[in-house]
Amino acid sequence: MSSIWAGNEDADAHTISLSVEIGVKAPLMEECVAQTVRSLREIADRIERGEEMGRILDKDGEEIGWFDCLPEETDEIG
Repeated sequence: MSSIWAGNEDADAHTISLSVEIGVKAPLMEECVAQTVRSLREIADRIERGEEMGRILDKDGEEIGWFDCLPEETDEIG
């Protein structure tokens, strides 16, 4: 598997801040959890492809949230 994320040989460390907001209107908790899991799997795939932010859609194409993944270079971890 290849990554499109650029490497930086001079960086001591890298940090990624991930924010995800998902609002699922489902009558049953099981449906809500299932939609959330599907959305998180999709977000992981999109991040792997190099997407840094975007809308989260349900199975009907309705927006249910947003994700934002900001890679940040840092000299220290912590």
